[in-house]
Amino acid sequence: AFLFAATLLSAQEWHFNNTAAGWTTPYRATHTLSPDGIVINVTGPNFRFMIETCNFEPKDTEYMAITYTANKFPANSGGQLFFGTKAVRQLNEAAKFYVRLLADGEEHTTYIPLNVGKAGDLWKNAERITCLRLDPINQFPGVLTVRSIRLINAKEYAAAKQKQYADLGVPFSIPVTLPKEGATVSKPRRYDEYAPHY
Repeated sequence: AFLFAATLLSAQEWHFNNTAAGWTTPYRATHTLSPDGIVINVTGPNFRFMIETCNFEPKDTEYMAITYTANKFPANSGGQLFFGTKAVRQLNEAAKFYVRLLADGEEHTTYIPLNVGKAGDLWKNAERITCLRLDPINQFPGVLTVRSIRLINAKEYAAAKQKQYADLGVPFSIPVTLPKEGATVSKPRRYDEYAPHY
């Protein structure tokens, strides 16, 4: 557990230890605060968890990392992340990313890539991000505890995934040795090259 109760460490990082950090649950959910995170009781479909008071440049924010625990939902759940910009504050379908969640009662961190598709283009070309809204569970009822939300760059993402795989004893990447320049490489044989022909 966190030993301090900072509500917002930077414009791109929120920790929910005994604080909502500016986020609200205005639609089909209620929340309570705890040292382990904001505990959201989802009472209806497509609930919302949002912050309308952010104002940051999306530069070098290529992933959103959400550390959470989900209970009483189907095992594989999901939802969406919407965002508003200084130019287009209204949230719409073009500015939406998919969110994948595991509802097994264990703590997980899910990483949402913010640099893919049309939404990724809108994100990286925005002057400022002014609103974030998570609709993270399509099913209900259930309980979602969010410990932190962080916006990170690709280097931080790679380091986090490498640590995650190392903790599991699995290599994050496998080195590949390519043939030296000028080396002869055997030609792959067609499956019927040596088959009898009639």
